[in-house]
Amino acid sequence: AQQVSAAPDVPGYADLRIFGEYRINSRLGAWLELGNLLGSDIERHPGYVVSGQYFTVGATLNL
Repeated sequence: AQQVSAAPDVPGYADLRIFGEYRINSRLGAWLELGNLLGSDIERHPGYVVSGQYFTVGATLNL
């Protein structure tokens, strides 16, 4: 008998990231994240592959 699995087979990967935040003052800050520094093909969800490095920037405001 053949077994059928409901869970998809997603291969393993390594995602090296760096995150940094700079506080401008007690209420305002800025941050930067550099991701996938190894340049791996990352498949976090079946059929959705992310390739190459990426960066994300943002700001925080404490009210």
